Amino acid sequence: MTLLTGLLSEAKMWRSIIKGPQIPMYDKEDGTKAPKKIENYTDEDFDLVEWDLKALASLTIALSPDIAYSFKECTSAKQLWESLEKVFEGNDDMKASRKEMIL
Repeated sequence: MTLLTGLLSEAKMWRSIIKGPQIPMYDKEDGTKAPKKIENYTDEDFDLVEWDLKALASLTIALSPDIAYSFKECTSAKQLWESLEKVFEGNDDMKASRKEMIL
């Protein structure tokens, strides 16, 4: 894997963490969109879905087993990231309180 390929992979995983999982869609006859059934996925659709799985795995592997177990209900990288932020950073009041303690 080249450096450029590695950087692109990391960017795609980060996009999955920030934006959430990509769900392959198709156009219905009435002009609306609906999720594709997995048996109708193309290779590109599978690649798209794999980025979230890779991002979720990367985040999970980075956690200690005790912490990872606490977040086992998270099914996407975005959901895990937001849960981790909520638990370890706290809400705005907690952040403000921490800043006041430091100063």
